Amino acid sequence: MPVKQSELEQVKELLSSYMDVQKAIKRLTKEHQSSMGISYEQLRILKICAENDQLLLRDILYEVKGKHPIVAANIRGLAEKGLLQVKNFYLSLTEKGKMILEEDEMNTYTYKAFMKICSEVQEDEIEKMITVNQKVAKLLNR
Repeated sequence: MPVKQSELEQVKELLSSYMDVQKAIKRLTKEHQSSMGISYEQLRILKICAENDQLLLRDILYEVKGKHPIVAANIRGLAEKGLLQVKNFYLSLTEKGKMILEEDEMNTYTYKAFMKICSEVQEDEIEKMITVNQKVAKLLNR
């Protein structure tokens, strides 16, 4: 079944608008992490360590799937900031590291982004967005 030119243009516009929202959320994410003094990658390492009591260094390298020198530099940076302890090739969060994660959860960037949306978009538009998002999730999860 051939796709009409107008349908293709609509798909392009929808995709473009979705990508614009993703870029804005990514920018807010970086601003939030920057305000905490750590990078996205470092925050990710902290979250992985929080999920595991003690994690071997090689496990984090596998989990992060980054280049070894970059991951090692991030781990070193976290240890220097007192957020992560490295002992006998095991990584564990320090109390300060746990506090950073709690702060991140309480002050999460996604909530901030959507609070901004809710404060500046009409209530009926928000309800429509919720309905459309639920429908899109169902379609994509089939």
